[in-house]
Amino acid sequence: MSDIRSFVELLVQPAADGDPDTGALSAAEPLLPPGLGGSLRMLRSDLLGHDEQAVVDVRPGDNDRYGDGTATHTAVIMVEGRGRLGLRIVHEDNGRTLLEKVRVIGYFVPEEEPEVRRIGTDRAVA
Repeated sequence: MSDIRSFVELLVQPAADGDPDTGALSAAEPLLPPGLGGSLRMLRSDLLGHDEQAVVDVRPGDNDRYGDGTATHTAVIMVEGRGRLGLRIVHEDNGRTLLEKVRVIGYFVPEEEPEVRRIGTDRAVA
């Protein structure tokens, strides 16, 4: 689970120059589900105004409410004790880099109605 936590922390961490559009997110965005990059950029911008850093809560298995059983893990990004963004993840140990080992297959907002988007589609899955 440390691979997943490291990957998500890199995505959420604002770049050293404070620009929410640069850093690890730029490299990973082509591999993310459509729309997730924008959500991560908004979260990164919000973090620039907080003293508290994001905390990543990684759990094994898919989320019963938001997933369909295909994710090996979920990661919820917490800011000031509140779940801000959840990621459905497939983790494979056969890669050499984090981008090869960790694949985001969907995302959700933990405190709202579930809306999970799958790669390659515009339809939401409830």
